[in-house]
Amino acid sequence: MPKIRYHQDDRRDSSDDFPKEVKWLMQKHRCARQDIVIDCQHPCGDDVIFIRGKWEGYLDESFYDEFDGS
Repeated sequence: MPKIRYHQDDRRDSSDDFPKEVKWLMQKHRCARQDIVIDCQHPCGDDVIFIRGKWEGYLDESFYDEFDGS
C-alpha cells in the first residue's frame, strides 16, 4: 500500500465552525487564535486539531469529555 503524503499546506482550516472549542483551546494552551487549525478534511477522516503547526488531537468523544468537564 503506498504511503499517503500529507503536507501542512494541504490543511483546510475549519476552526471558524468551532468557536467555543477554539476559545477553550486558546485558554488551555495559552496561544493566539491564529495558532489553532481544525482540519475537517484530514485524510484520516477525523477532525484534527493542530496548534502551532503540531498535531494536538482530534475533536472526538474524549475531547468533548474534557471540554465539558472544565
